[in-house]
Amino acid sequence: MKRTRKTAIGLALAVGVSFFAIVGVFAYEKFFNASTVTMGKAIPLTEGSGPNGERWQLVARVEHKHHSSGDKTRLCLNLIVGGEQSAGGCEFDARPSYGYWSSGKGPGYSTFFLGPVPTNATQVRLAGPGLKTYVVPTSPLPAMKGIPQGRYFIVDSDPDGSVTARNDGRRYWTVTPLDAHGRSVSFRDF
Repeated sequence: MKRTRKTAIGLALAVGVSFFAIVGVFAYEKFFNASTVTMGKAIPLTEGSGPNGERWQLVARVEHKHHSSGDKTRLCLNLIVGGEQSAGGCEFDARPSYGYWSSGKGPGYSTFFLGPVPTNATQVRLAGPGLKTYVVPTSPLPAMKGIPQGRYFIVDSDPDGSVTARNDGRRYWTVTPLDAHGRSVSFRDF
C-alpha cells in the first residue's frame, strides 16, 4: 500500500508540474510576445554618391513600439547603401552604454557619422586627436508624429577608410553640436 501511495503521489506531482510548465510556457509567450513594433513610411532626407558612383541615401522613420509595460515612439535615421541599411538606427538617447550618434560604412571604404540634434544646433563639429576636424551644417528634420522637432547631420568623415583601418581605439571623432555662434549645444533624446 505504501508503494501504491508513493506512486500515486509521484504521478500527481508529475501531472501538476507538467500542467504548471505548460501554463508557464503560455504565460511566458503571452508576456514576452505582447510587444509589437510598427515602422512608419521612410522619408528621404538626403542622398549622394561614393567615389565609384555607388549611391547612398539617408532616410527617417518613426518607430512605434507597443509593449505590455507601455508605448514608446522613437526617431530612426538609416543610411541606405546598395539597398541595405549600413548605419543608423533608432537608439538616439543618452544612455551611457550606447553611442549617441551613429557611425557606419558608406559606399566603398568610407565611414559616415549621422544623427539628430536639437533645433538650435545649426552645425556640428567632429574632431579627434590627430584627425581632420569637420564642421558641417545641420538640416531640419521633417515633422513626424510623436518625434520632437529637431535637425540632423550626416558627414562622410573617412572617405577612403584609412582612419577606420588604423583605428587603435583611441583615435576617433567626438561629435559636438553647435549653435549659430559656435557655442556647444546640449543634446536631447529622440
